[in-house]
Amino acid sequence: MLSRHCASLVRPASLLRPALVARARQATPARTFCAVAKLRTELAGELQHEQGGYEQPDAIKKFMSSPDWKFEEKPNNVNMTLKRETGNFIVSVDFQLVSPVSDMPEEEGGEEDDYPPETTDFSITVENKTQGGGLILYCSTTPPTGEDGAEPHRFVIGNMRTFSSPEEKEDPAAYNGPEFEDLDEKLQETLDEWLSSLGVDPSLIDFIDAMAVDKEQREYITWLQNLSKLVG
Repeated sequence: MLSRHCASLVRPASLLRPALVARARQATPARTFCAVAKLRTELAGELQHEQGGYEQPDAIKKFMSSPDWKFEEKPNNVNMTLKRETGNFIVSVDFQLVSPVSDMPEEEGGEEDDYPPETTDFSITVENKTQGGGLILYCSTTPPTGEDGAEPHRFVIGNMRTFSSPEEKEDPAAYNGPEFEDLDEKLQETLDEWLSSLGVDPSLIDFIDAMAVDKEQREYITWLQNLSKLVG
């Protein structure tokens, strides 16, 4: 039990709360205004920096000027698709945005490489318009190693999965097929030639790498704009 002296020093909670609440009400608006002002300033600076430094790569402009492929994307969506029809086949290339590498390697003379150093995962789906079956190839781009930043074959193929119906195509438990490198060399060569005839060439790979980074940058700018609108 508290003594009378101690009890007199202890104030009831009901007497303490109003004072604390009053001080909180006085401090919160000021702190909020200051925080919002700082955030607005930082957002404005970052947005100006990103918009001022943004320029669509030449690889994208050149590829998009050709009518061979139809490019599909949606705002605020990481997925992108390229489609084309050639002969009796429908070809789809699916890939996603990737984050750019902050420390870009520099060439001699201090100039940055025009090609993104990271790789991009993508898939190629080839469907037969009459038979309904198809083939899915799981691929990844590889960094250019040629002196001019280009080489004839700049991607690797992993598994190759076949399907005979739409249900099999979407089945997550379906057999993924063999690894491309495990196939007979002659079969690998003929498959490479076939893919090339379907439009899978160096310009497509350059576009995939460039667009994967470009998409991320554009989505980031939109994100900054949305956040700026939120804070006013």
